[in-house]
Amino acid sequence: MNKTISSRWAIGLLITIVVVISAYLWFENASFQNENLSTTPKAQALQNTLKTTCKNHAFQGNTIIKVWPIKKGAPTILKIDPTDIAKMPSAKITEIKLIDPTPQLVKTLASTSSKNPVKINLTGVAIPCNGTVLACLNYKDGIFRPYL
Repeated sequence: MNKTISSRWAIGLLITIVVVISAYLWFENASFQNENLSTTPKAQALQNTLKTTCKNHAFQGNTIIKVWPIKKGAPTILKIDPTDIAKMPSAKITEIKLIDPTPQLVKTLASTSSKNPVKINLTGVAIPCNGTVLACLNYKDGIFRPYL
């Protein structure tokens, strides 16, 4: 056989083999990624369990904390002073929604800021599964039910 023809055949054969192997590996990798992204029955069952195991928690007791409103339009959503976070039932609570503010307190909160917080006496705190933590000034049984 001619030397130039055989080298062309060899190069063509090598390129064909490389293309076939690359295509095979590429398709295998794509199907492997799709398997990882799809939810397996086990993963779906775990997600359902986590959704159903979340419970709302309510705490009763007295604690005095310093707060100020986060937004001017929402006077009952309050930011807790970092020094008072330890007084809350969970260290993750940095904001609360006050569900029973008095008109006097709403006026007082309108003039407060992070540099000039106001002290309030909380008697109840509710931690819902989702949403903002709720707090009240006058705890009664069932006060958090409409919000949970």
